[in-house]
Amino acid sequence: MQKQKNLLNLQNLVKRDPQSYIQEFETAYDFFKSLFDAFKLAPTKYDRELAEQVMFVSQVSHCYRDKVADFPLMLISLLKQSASLMDSEMRMAFCKALILMRNKGLVTPLDIMQLFCRLFKCQDKLLRRTLSSYIVQDVKNVNAKHKNAKLNSSLQNHMLAVIQEDSIASKKCAEIMVELYRRGVWRDAKTVNFIGTCCFSKVTKILVTGLRFFCSASEGDGGGASSDDDSDIDEESYKRQSKGATLAHRVGPKTNKRKKRLERQLQALKKHKKKKRRVDAFDTAALHLLHDPQTFAEKLLKQVETTSEPFEIRLLMLDLCSRLVGVHKLQVLGLYPLLQRYLTPRQSDVTRLLLFAAQASHSMVPPDCLEPMVRTIADNFVTDRASAEAIAVGLNSIREICSRAPYAVTEELLGDLVQYRSYRDKNVSSAAKSLIQLYREANPAMLHRRDRGRPTAAQAEAAATSGSALAQFGQSDVKDYLPGAETLELMDGGEGGNDDDDWGEEEEEEDSDDGSGEWVDIPQSDDEDVASKTGSAAAGDAAATALDPTAARLRAQAVATSRILSQRDFKRLEQAQALKRIQATTSGRKRRLAEAAAATAAAGKDNNNDDNEISISAGDSGHPSGLAQLSDITRLAKRPKMSRLERMESAAEGRRNDPDSKKYGFQVRRMNPHASSTNAEKRKSKAFSMVKHKARGKTGTRSFRDKQIAFRDALLKRMRKSKR
Repeated sequence: MQKQKNLLNLQNLVKRDPQSYIQEFETAYDFFKSLFDAFKLAPTKYDRELAEQVMFVSQVSHCYRDKVADFPLMLISLLKQSASLMDSEMRMAFCKALILMRNKGLVTPLDIMQLFCRLFKCQDKLLRRTLSSYIVQDVKNVNAKHKNAKLNSSLQNHMLAVIQEDSIASKKCAEIMVELYRRGVWRDAKTVNFIGTCCFSKVTKILVTGLRFFCSASEGDGGGASSDDDSDIDEESYKRQSKGATLAHRVGPKTNKRKKRLERQLQALKKHKKKKRRVDAFDTAALHLLHDPQTFAEKLLKQVETTSEPFEIRLLMLDLCSRLVGVHKLQVLGLYPLLQRYLTPRQSDVTRLLLFAAQASHSMVPPDCLEPMVRTIADNFVTDRASAEAIAVGLNSIREICSRAPYAVTEELLGDLVQYRSYRDKNVSSAAKSLIQLYREANPAMLHRRDRGRPTAAQAEAAATSGSALAQFGQSDVKDYLPGAETLELMDGGEGGNDDDDWGEEEEEEDSDDGSGEWVDIPQSDDEDVASKTGSAAAGDAAATALDPTAARLRAQAVATSRILSQRDFKRLEQAQALKRIQATTSGRKRRLAEAAAATAAAGKDNNNDDNEISISAGDSGHPSGLAQLSDITRLAKRPKMSRLERMESAAEGRRNDPDSKKYGFQVRRMNPHASSTNAEKRKSKAFSMVKHKARGKTGTRSFRDKQIAFRDALLKRMRKSKR
């Protein structure tokens, strides 16, 4: 202990005045060398004195850079030779010394990171966790100001070599690359493709790490199999820890210090709970960075068919494969028969499999591949012998598939499915009506005449330009004009002017203002301008619908080629297209005026709030990634009836979360809440057999005298009422 105090004092003195203590440092450094040479002969033993000397030299190494130039090399060489044989505390002490010298700039980052990647093979969880967190933080700091491409490339190549070894270090290197990508440090194609090689590893842990990198970002929305279980575990852990902290506070003196400590502890638990519940939106950027997604998806599908991994891991493979097919619109025709085998109501995680089927559907898939899968869903789910929830889920799944590939269902099958619009269960009827609404916009000809609804201007325009409301398979609808641009010309009164001219006129007016004190006409404000243009927009839309489709297309071409559109013009164009989707072509004068007024109100609201945009499309998904979501398939229009047990649990949860719940019911009004209760309170919780003798004494019959008095009082009361 005395030696340790002397070493700490010397360390403090050397940092204050390095030149005055050169001799003392040289003596200590020579002593370290002698201990180090002795330790190399027996590296399995723990030497406390050597550990103290190592930390001392690393603390003051920046004061004598020339004298300790060989110090980090000695530690690195020893760790490379006998790291697996060393004692865990000695190994951790050497690594901490190297980290300290790296922070002081005495060791190059590449040397120490390559060494730490090798040390991942050691059977020491604490060491692996410490080194991995340090590598992530150090790489982030190195690339903070500007990207160090040379270091990143060298370290990535080294990690790829470690990953291909299929050892314990491979999993840690893969986790480091995933964490660096999520933190925004390594977001290049090289990193993504390196992680992509993990998806074909023979080691299960490395395989799952690579698959979850591409898929786990959306598990919080329900895509993960164990998301509900994890949330339940987090909830139970939070309740258990908070209850334990509260019970521990009851024991001991009730001081303000312990009370504040309890509040801080409960606040930290609550913060951790909220952090666990946070859901990150799925980002398809990683899928776009893969070099050859077609080959990647085909290899993944082959691996699903031949692997012996558990079903949960095969679900991850199918999830990634379906995402690749949906994002890149790939042709992986063997995926659909494979999914078709699992689409039964009794299959575990069948909602996820239905989600994969919707994700893998797009307009370039041949109808011959999608029609059998849709027919299987209809036969297994949308039948009278299935439950109402299964029918609703099946209709929702078919709707999601058809929104991406409208030709995936035949006219005969669609006619059978829409019959469920009058089903007794509201969830089923709502799902069927949503399917009808989808085909009213996509292809009304496939519906029965009574289900088509009133034809809209958008349908008439699509039929006039392409000859059919629905493009055939393989046909691309390429337009040489901006749809809805003809309304812009009508809005501006037939003038194809540019908004830039208005801006230029405003600037000239500002420059011409000399401040002479004369009256100046104040221009109309932006809000009033937007409102006036919005009103004219509705009138322009109503007039545009009366135009012939060919004339409207020619006018839209002229507008698109004669002016530069501003952001406000594009917003007005979106509003005009949205109005076309809801505006009927065969309506009377009153209906047209009502629709124009509704469009004016909606457009004015949207102009006041730029974040609120009108977007009505049959094939677009509400999610930013464009992929289907599990909530779209399991959506229920009406919540199912709760059982008695569920109602009781809901009421108990409401009482726990309600801050005013303590106002009602019995309350302990004592100075000391931990004191014993009174006899009257205890009597309420006693068994009836213990207090029935007292209850019997209170419930006796009245005496004759009591009855006389009561009868007399009643007669007197009646006489007084009669006199009034």
